[in-house]
Amino acid sequence: VPYNQVWVTGAHTATNITVNKPFIIGNKKIPAGTYSILPFPVKTNGYLFLIKITSNILPMIISRKKMF
Repeated sequence: VPYNQVWVTGAHTATNITVNKPFIIGNKKIPAGTYSILPFPVKTNGYLFLIKITSNILPMIISRKKMF
């Protein structure tokens, strides 16, 4: 697992999840829909990004990495 960067869980594509009812993560209500799941692991904890874009997301992730 690569630390301190977005981890694309699929083979060069983001893993998608579709939910048909709103759900809650922490204290945030997330509407029903399809989302790309992008984990961001760090050694002490981690983050999970849900992004509404579900196609061709890898080039966006790569270009975003170059910005930092």
